[in-house]
Amino acid sequence: MHTLLYPHQTEIMSKNTPYGQITITKLENQFNVYQNGLWLYTSPDPLTAESSVHYALLQHHSPENVLIISGSTDLIREILKHPSIRHIDYVNVNPAMIRFCQEHIPYSDTLLTDSRVH
Repeated sequence: MHTLLYPHQTEIMSKNTPYGQITITKLENQFNVYQNGLWLYTSPDPLTAESSVHYALLQHHSPENVLIISGSTDLIREILKHPSIRHIDYVNVNPAMIRFCQEHIPYSDTLLTDSRVH
């Protein structure tokens, strides 16, 4: 347990991978994802996801294909709100990150099983 690194948070999991140590913590209903002790993102974080996704997608009249390079699955939830979306590629340099989020962060698994998400 890393109580000094993550005060007031409950450690859900922490595992070493070839690309670094991934830790997921929980504080009330919020999940925090860290890699090598550095914060990457929080889920759910609808405000950040909305501003990250909608400002970009609204620049295109009918976006169909989107590439996400790492980041919270909250981004996928916001992208799927656009009716013209047909295909989302979600990649991470550390494939274990996607698997760990599916296993430990609620709703991540259902977003990643949407037929439009690859």
